[in-house]
Amino acid sequence: MQRKSIRVLITCLLLLGSITFNSCMQIFMLKMGMRSPHIMNDNRHARYLKEFDAPKESAYLLDSNYLYFLDINDTTQFRVEKKNHYQPIQAIYYGHEQFQEAWFINCYAPGYPKLNWNIDNNFASFPPTSAAPLDTLVSFDRLIKHATAYKNHEKSKVGKDQPYTVVFIWNRFMIRESRSLHQQIKENLKMCKEPYRIIYINNDNIFVDADMEKSK
Repeated sequence: MQRKSIRVLITCLLLLGSITFNSCMQIFMLKMGMRSPHIMNDNRHARYLKEFDAPKESAYLLDSNYLYFLDINDTTQFRVEKKNHYQPIQAIYYGHEQFQEAWFINCYAPGYPKLNWNIDNNFASFPPTSAAPLDTLVSFDRLIKHATAYKNHEKSKVGKDQPYTVVFIWNRFMIRESRSLHQQIKENLKMCKEPYRIIYINNDNIFVDADMEKSK
């Protein structure tokens, strides 16, 4: 089951050429600001959280069980939804609800060598205009269930009694574009008229698993 899920990840991710190391791909990676995937250990994680000015109680590492969950959903019925949720960089505006009210994914951000996250001026309003089609495949609780809390802090919840919530899915191997989307989120949240928070979910480790599986 684990190998099947990782093979699906390898196949579906738009930018998973980042784990292929021929000379042409290396040039592409450099232009896109991409790196080879490495384990996100505690020291590295803490360093990036400091850079993002992210509260440690809002930080998570995505685990491979998330891939298993996506994999059990019928590909015929949920082909686009699964492809979207596999993507490496995302901003998911949950607000106070279980499902997205706006969604930004790398494969919906055109541009080379830099992605244009604001191609249609989506971030000009709050909440922003979604760039990706919304779905109900992955709820907030489901996503958090498959993420390990930094230093085992209490897991986050959404609801009317919680701050307005945006989930930022990021990684080191595409850190330039992760930083770019993070900046868009922060600027957009300045228009929010209520308490808000960003939940930081790093997914480097599942890409390391995919890289190891591909090399077998």
